[in-house]
Amino acid sequence: MTEGIKPRLFYKSLEEKTYDPRRAFEAIKQVKNMEMERTVRPLARLMAYNGLEDASGRDGEKRAAERIAAIDINEKKYKENRYLPTEGVEIECHRDFLDRNLIETLNKLEINNREEEGYGDVRLWEVSPRFSYSPRVQSRYLEELVKLGAVPIDLDGKVDINYVHSLHINFGIPAEIYSAFSLNSASQTDSRYGIKEFYEKNLVNCSDVLSYAFTSTERVMNMKRQGMNDPLLVKGDDATMRSLKTGELSRQMSFNYNRPLRLEFRSGEFRDLPTFRLLSEAQNLTAMLFAYIKEGEGKVDGSDEKEVDLRILWERFEEEYEKILAGHGITDKNLIAENPDRLIKLMESTNIKKDCRSLIAAYSKKVIRLLGLGYESAAKEQGK
Repeated sequence: MTEGIKPRLFYKSLEEKTYDPRRAFEAIKQVKNMEMERTVRPLARLMAYNGLEDASGRDGEKRAAERIAAIDINEKKYKENRYLPTEGVEIECHRDFLDRNLIETLNKLEINNREEEGYGDVRLWEVSPRFSYSPRVQSRYLEELVKLGAVPIDLDGKVDINYVHSLHINFGIPAEIYSAFSLNSASQTDSRYGIKEFYEKNLVNCSDVLSYAFTSTERVMNMKRQGMNDPLLVKGDDATMRSLKTGELSRQMSFNYNRPLRLEFRSGEFRDLPTFRLLSEAQNLTAMLFAYIKEGEGKVDGSDEKEVDLRILWERFEEEYEKILAGHGITDKNLIAENPDRLIKLMESTNIKKDCRSLIAAYSKKVIRLLGLGYESAAKEQGK
């Protein structure tokens, strides 16, 4: 090895990444009779699978069971809170690391995955776990994918920044406000954003502030190379979605409102602690946005003080966000799609990232206090 060049380290070497059907069977068997939320079960299988390798014997099984139980308790707490939207992620893994053996493992453990369109010589594979009520469940999925070997880490044990891992985050839209959204191209109330024009600015602000706060310049350049110009989508099912930039449907078909409707932010990336923070804070931000839309659609019960307070928080948040933009001389919206080169310059020459991240964190804490969820730092969440 050339002196001075450090080798890349992974939880598993490429030679060790083999599918062990017996271990997969044991993992499924281990959690089969455990009581837990349906949304936690696929994660529990993956945790058990990794746990069986990390520590053999009954002590290892006991520790895995304790971790799963803690995750399940957290999921139940969030499920009982009707103000927060459900959350899901889609992570694009590089096929250099997520090979055929690991794909077979994911299939056996019933974790959704599929081939994704790459760019240049880069081949991608998307992993999209089941949605959850708690962001901690989605965070744990990402941690377990690292343990599995699907995501490379560097010598410091952090996600290797030489590889950009696209992360799409989607939130379940409450049925009460389906009237504000539409995937039906014949709808007269449709805008190109898949939502009534009255709410366009709010939707774009939510997408933009998350991009400013949590998207790296490398990710922006990566999106540009991929030709990806949709940082936000309104999704109905796997076949139907409306583009933020063009307003076009991926397939021209009327939307069935009996199917769940989701709002997807697509400029995210998996980068250790900032990602875990993003998953939690984006959920709280979206809860405020949805409360604002409920008010606009006449769906807020005036006697529900928490719903009213969430709406007020969103209005105050937008006011402060607009002041931040004005302070940096930013007047254009959706730069990540419309002018990524200018966005990169702003991120490199101003404190826009720091300012937006601080603003989101402050209002996220307000939501957590309002809903009585308690507060746990991203670092504490990751360690559990």
